[in-house]
Amino acid sequence: GPPGTGKTFHSISHAVAIIEGKKIDDVIKERENITALTEAVSVKDRYDKYVGDGLIKFCTFHQSMSYEDFIEGIKPLKPDENDNYLKYDIQDGIFKRICVDASFTFITSNQASEAERVLDFSEKYDLLADYIVGLEKPLQLTSRSGGEVEAFDVSNQNNILIRHIDGTKEYTVSKERLGRIAEAYPKLDGINSIRKQFKSIIGGCNYTAYYSVLKAIYEGGEWQNVSKDEITGVTSDYAYEDKRAAIRSLKKEDYRKANSHRYVLIIDEINRGNVSQVFGELITLIEDDKRFGKEEALTVTLPYSGDDFGVPSNLYIIGTMNTADRSVEALDTALRRRFTFVPMLPEETKLKPTSDGIDLPKMLKTLNSRLKILKDADHTIGHAWLMSVTDADSLSKAFTNKILPLLQEYFYNDYEKLGMLLGEKFFKKPTTVDDKSFAKFFGSSLSSQYENAEQYQLEDVDKLTKDVFVSIYQ
Repeated sequence: GPPGTGKTFHSISHAVAIIEGKKIDDVIKERENITALTEAVSVKDRYDKYVGDGLIKFCTFHQSMSYEDFIEGIKPLKPDENDNYLKYDIQDGIFKRICVDASFTFITSNQASEAERVLDFSEKYDLLADYIVGLEKPLQLTSRSGGEVEAFDVSNQNNILIRHIDGTKEYTVSKERLGRIAEAYPKLDGINSIRKQFKSIIGGCNYTAYYSVLKAIYEGGEWQNVSKDEITGVTSDYAYEDKRAAIRSLKKEDYRKANSHRYVLIIDEINRGNVSQVFGELITLIEDDKRFGKEEALTVTLPYSGDDFGVPSNLYIIGTMNTADRSVEALDTALRRRFTFVPMLPEETKLKPTSDGIDLPKMLKTLNSRLKILKDADHTIGHAWLMSVTDADSLSKAFTNKILPLLQEYFYNDYEKLGMLLGEKFFKKPTTVDDKSFAKFFGSSLSSQYENAEQYQLEDVDKLTKDVFVSIYQ
């Protein structure tokens, strides 16, 4: 809808209605009837709680928003204390992260056994990592050949650092990559050739280091006897990386089970980004029948991580679009087909006359009826900008700071149409151009065509009185 119609305001109501499974009209009425609230929690407070719980995420599109910000991309990492060079890693973006969170609720709600095994591995890995950090000397681990290596530290990315006994070269055992091996080989006796089997899953690495840590986790040790409460860094909430590893084991039938958790992503000004570039594969995946849990569900292989990625059916997307923005015209047609459009139009009836007698509803209705003729319905003025107006003084500020700059953009350098919209009382008396306004140029007569032309200028702010505003609709 046009600017000032409350699109962002109402996106909050829509998000809460989706999360709570209520009718949107009921939530809007509840929000508008704030004075009727007693002990009930307001819609905005509930929205803030859902945001805090991760059920709702809010973002705004702009010209610099990219696929790497929204889905995944290579980003620099925060350096460790002893780092001498910049490190990069593949990091998930806004949309992929909320998809992981939404998919993970199918595990917590329905107890998917395969996923629980992945989470059990993650918990044991974290216990081992924290145990290593708490030791005064390196932890000795046994390799496949019967030799020993030592785990001497854990990086900021929660990866275990390994070196050979009396060696100086360090090897990193990534939790995420080790988890992939654990998914493929839940028991050690299934591993015959660590080089061949590990390489087929995670590519090149120090296979001895990975096997040693995996063997320690599977066989256990004194580090497992320590209570979780006594170890820092292990909490009841699962880390994002654990969730991402767990959902890889979900099957199609797991997504068809009942699930009460809904997630909402609000994209404000969705048309201001390069949608085809930002969304990428999502143009296909966000279709209702292509979601996880549906018969025609699809996944794609992401270009950076190589993950098989799909969108769960319990994720809802709300986008707001300003119809007065020229970027709406270029909005990808493929994206348009995947959304239901809800028009947000000016509602003059929500306004009340001011204390000094200005009929705000009538004034706004008159302006918008003229704008529909001079421009179109997409370039009208929303009621939200006038909701807090109480008198001519506050109305003058609203016009000066918001409405007049917008109208000048609508009618750029076309003061006659602007005058047809507002009326002559909004303008100073026009000045007439004469031949003395121009410099002499060898007797040129070109200036004659500009003589007697009128110049228009908007009235000063302090001259916008009650009578000026009333003149709009009288």
